[in-house]
Amino acid sequence: VLIDRAQTAEITRNYITGAPVNGIQIVDSEVTNVTRNRVAKTGKYGISAYTSQFEKISENEVIGTVNQGIVL
Repeated sequence: VLIDRAQTAEITRNYITGAPVNGIQIVDSEVTNVTRNRVAKTGKYGISAYTSQFEKISENEVIGTVNQGIVL
């Protein structure tokens, strides 16, 4: 899942497994909440965010990533 300039406020309740790079990547977006996602076995990061501001990142399960689980 790549969210680039997304027009949504929330990413929630996704199940992502086996992504070749990042499970969830948020870039320059209005997303403010990342909650209740399950990300497993990614090639780099589980959840990564660049040039975005958040109110809440919680209740995410990130397992089996090659690098870091969550990168902000």
